[in-house]
Amino acid sequence: MTHKVRALQNEINGLLFNPTIGADQKKLLTIVIALEKEKKFDFLKAETEWLGEGSWKKYRHERDAVIEVEFRDKADRKSKRLLPALEQFNALAVGEEKLYARVTPVTASTMQ
Repeated sequence: MTHKVRALQNEINGLLFNPTIGADQKKLLTIVIALEKEKKFDFLKAETEWLGEGSWKKYRHERDAVIEVEFRDKADRKSKRLLPALEQFNALAVGEEKLYARVTPVTASTMQ
């Protein structure tokens, strides 16, 4: 693993799991990745994962992993940095043609 990949993993974990003063927005990061590549995301400190199936372009009924992480944000500061960091990580370590990741607001949750 290269130094740059390790640095991106640390940045992604930091954005998701390091507390931010005044972080009042609950967000959900969702990553959908081909099942054979999901181990590339084992560096995440905490996540929920399940199996899915999807189609995109020439890929039909591909087995996917759906990875979700709930985190806190402040004025979308983390969200704006998170997606570009994930795209860089994909380019350097995962190799998906197009990584599908999104951040959505969480309006209610049992998580504090």
